Amino acid sequence: MAEHRDFETRLEDAYAQLVAAAPIDIDAQELAATLAVGTRGTFEGRHWNTQARRGVGLVAAVALLLLAIVVAGALIGARRSSYRGIFEIVGTMAATADMRWNATTPMVLGLRDGRVLIAGGGDGLSGRNVIPAQLFDPDSHESSLITTDSPSGEGAAIELQDGRVLLIGYDRNSTSSVAFLLDPAQMTSRSLPQPGFPNAPPFGVSPSMAGLPDGRVVVSGGLADVYEPTVLASAMLFDPVTETFVPTGAMHDTRRWHSMVAMSDGRVLVVGGEGRDSTEVYDPASGTFTDGPTMSSVKGPTLAIAIPDGRVVVMPRFLRGTQVNLGAVLSPDESIPESPVDIYDPGTGTFSAATPAPGNITAAALLRDGTILMIGQRPTLLPGRVFSDWESWAAIYDVRAESVTPTAAPAGRFGGVAVLADGRVLNAGGWPAGDPFLSEEPGSAIEIFD
Repeated sequence: MAEHRDFETRLEDAYAQLVAAAPIDIDAQELAATLAVGTRGTFEGRHWNTQARRGVGLVAAVALLLLAIVVAGALIGARRSSYRGIFEIVGTMAATADMRWNATTPMVLGLRDGRVLIAGGGDGLSGRNVIPAQLFDPDSHESSLITTDSPSGEGAAIELQDGRVLLIGYDRNSTSSVAFLLDPAQMTSRSLPQPGFPNAPPFGVSPSMAGLPDGRVVVSGGLADVYEPTVLASAMLFDPVTETFVPTGAMHDTRRWHSMVAMSDGRVLVVGGEGRDSTEVYDPASGTFTDGPTMSSVKGPTLAIAIPDGRVVVMPRFLRGTQVNLGAVLSPDESIPESPVDIYDPGTGTFSAATPAPGNITAAALLRDGTILMIGQRPTLLPGRVFSDWESWAAIYDVRAESVTPTAAPAGRFGGVAVLADGRVLNAGGWPAGDPFLSEEPGSAIEIFD
């Protein structure tokens, strides 16, 4: 009997190890016991019948194989539902004819075909705006450059329903905005009408964009131009069929560095902007903006993400131009500053404060399981609680569980991020660690969070 129990216990343990890795509901103990007694042999007294042993071994082997197939299938079906929490450098941004492509805050956009568009950004030391655009394949780790007129500087990009990309960056003189249509399938780019020509798009430098259900794109705000501090309230609609911009209702507030988020009902939530805690809602049916509620705790430049249940998570965006106050002494009763987070509920039309983030936030991405990967910067302290530098941090933010779980941070600070087709997150460029004044040459690394 002892031999019988020992076999059953070992079989149960083997199944328990397999079942522990399977996202399915199996009672390992019950299954092992069933296999142990449901054989062609018999148990008589203290001796296991040899035929029974062979029967059990055969049934167990078949069952283990079947379960392994089920487990493998379940794990493949649930790909990217969990993450290892690791950032790995998988390549570098491609070189150009006259410079290595090092950039901060480039425009990074994950495309439906699995590739990633990386364009524009600032090159740090020289003060120039980098010009190239490239498509990066996260599987082969290879990059292909796209010939462009001048998609440069910091801007915005959005994939259209037909697979092309609307990109708004700086013009040739790096003073005002210009729009482009990039075709990833053909590897081509061309400028849309520019200021001074018919149908000139009157949007500012670094505007915000959001896609509408009918395929059009609403564009709003930004600076009048780089040397003009006037912030705009104007908004335009881009029609990808006619490839033209037409005016739509203006926002009630002027906005720059604000967020626009398409909601499940087709409307667009507009939140924050430099010096703003106000919000608006754009209705494409009427072409008008209406005032929304004031945010609970967030103010200024924002990052906003719609989560699967329809709510919108709004975070303050920490910009690279923010004053770095090195050498300041933090008193013992002060803590490392957190970032407030607000949640907008479109059902009630209200904001509520949520669990704060553990530092300043520079980028965020929605993961496949409905959580948010937050990436940011927070000060490091020398003995005596003196600010010495900024360190990167990253965390998985779960709205439903009201939890924040630290995870690995990317090496590049103030890089651009995008969600890949398989659910991973790519970070491109940014300043390397050990540069507290953000004055060194920025990096060219491409990292992927798995």
